[in-house]
Amino acid sequence: MTVQLTQAALPAVDTVPGEVREWRSRWLVASGFPPWLAETVTSDPEVDVHALSQLVDQGCAPELAVRILAPLPENPR
Repeated sequence: MTVQLTQAALPAVDTVPGEVREWRSRWLVASGFPPWLAETVTSDPEVDVHALSQLVDQGCAPELAVRILAPLPENPR
C-alpha cells in the first residue's frame, strides 16, 4: 500500500530547537522511520514522537503513522 502525505500532514514551519529536533529525528529513525520523513515531522513540536514510534512498533507503516497522528485541519465554519 502506498500512502500519499498531504501538506496538512506535514509541519509548516521549523519551530523546534536544533538539538531537540535532532534527538527526535534520531528517535524516529531508530524506530524504523526513513530519515527524510523523520526530519520532516520532527520540526513540529505538536508531533508526538513516542506515539509515532508505538504505532510503527505495532506494525503501522511510518507514513501512515504520520497521517494517523496528523492534526485535523481547522474547520472554516
